[in-house]
Amino acid sequence: MLPALFVLAFAAAAARAMPISKPHELVVWRPEITYPTQAVEWVVGTTVNVTWDTSDMPPDVTNMEGAILLGHPDERSEHLNTTHPLAGGFSLADGIVYFEVPEVEERWDYVVALLGDSGNISPTFRIFSTYDDAQVDAQIDPEADTAYEE
Repeated sequence: MLPALFVLAFAAAAARAMPISKPHELVVWRPEITYPTQAVEWVVGTTVNVTWDTSDMPPDVTNMEGAILLGHPDERSEHLNTTHPLAGGFSLADGIVYFEVPEVEERWDYVVALLGDSGNISPTFRIFSTYDDAQVDAQIDPEADTAYEE
């Protein structure tokens, strides 16, 4: 019993001697993606960029390393491709990152997610498989053709 009492007294004394630290406050920052916008069309194999607004970045952001993921949302999920990020390891303070558009299926409903301290999703945009497809579709799509009039 005496050894147990000694251990208990030692543990209590050690606990009182430890410094008390304040809880670490996490700063969450969700920068607005400014590009791509909804009207943007990317072509597989070309170099593109994602940009975001850094004007309201707090000085004490907890995670400055960013990643860009490609997705295509529906009512159940954003279907973000976490296995193959479009870009990663860049600083969120940069406000821009460049990468090559990967070989993906043509869709009108792609989004990019900017991850780091928090996350933010872009508006939907389109990815074409070839530049020729983008030119042809832009000519026959009345919403994409600014000269189109009814």
